[in-house]
Amino acid sequence: MSRVYSTFIGNGPIPLVFIHGLFGQGKNWKSIAKEMSLEATSMLIDSPNHGHSEWTEYFDYKEFSETIYAEIISHQKFSNGFAIIGHSMGGKIAMQIALSHPEKVQLLTVVDISPVSKTLHPNFAKYFSALLALDLEKLTSRKEADQKLSTAIPNPIVRSFFLQNLHREKNNNRKWGWRLNIEMLSKSLELVGGWPEVTGTYTGPVLWLAGANSDYVKPEHMAAMRSLFPRTTLVKIKDAGHWLHSEQPEAFVTSLKTYFDLNYSV
Repeated sequence: MSRVYSTFIGNGPIPLVFIHGLFGQGKNWKSIAKEMSLEATSMLIDSPNHGHSEWTEYFDYKEFSETIYAEIISHQKFSNGFAIIGHSMGGKIAMQIALSHPEKVQLLTVVDISPVSKTLHPNFAKYFSALLALDLEKLTSRKEADQKLSTAIPNPIVRSFFLQNLHREKNNNRKWGWRLNIEMLSKSLELVGGWPEVTGTYTGPVLWLAGANSDYVKPEHMAAMRSLFPRTTLVKIKDAGHWLHSEQPEAFVTSLKTYFDLNYSV
């Protein structure tokens, strides 16, 4: 079992776990966690193959969910139970944890993903190709990397998000490297978009947040959602796409706090 890295924000009474999506890191949730700091003690997880967590040789949702679950319950405040939030890939991991360990998950929030297999947007393959094409041996600066990626990834916000994964390796003569396991993940997009066979249901409260402009949560997905998570409440965030917590953070936090006030008892 690979080791995963976590950091903490806040000192509120709710033990709250955040899991990021593909290309992300736990620190992507920092601003949301700070907004929840009076209500929650937040654990920001780097999923396997991301951030400071260890890399694996293959992609497996069930294995990753158990690795992350072991990290969560190893911390005393989280050992008796916790709430969990996951975006996209992280949402699928969070769902797996809730289904496998329903006695520990007190509240589940799924962000813009459904419990179905779905082919990822072609942009994901394009993004990986652009990152793999960067010659890190010859790279002189982060600014140069940004310039080289600008044709394949014209959106500067998206480029900046990806470049958070670029760092100088301490034990390799300070050469540039990726925190992201790009080669393995680029070959695993079908698995990332997939949904493994699962059993059981999670009968705790579930907040399903979706971007109104995103197509990751569709009406035809509701049957699968409600069969596994019968207490689902779906909320669509206006003027938001797949990264709704970044695009509409105020509406996102308001939705979280409102749902927690009604459905979480400390």
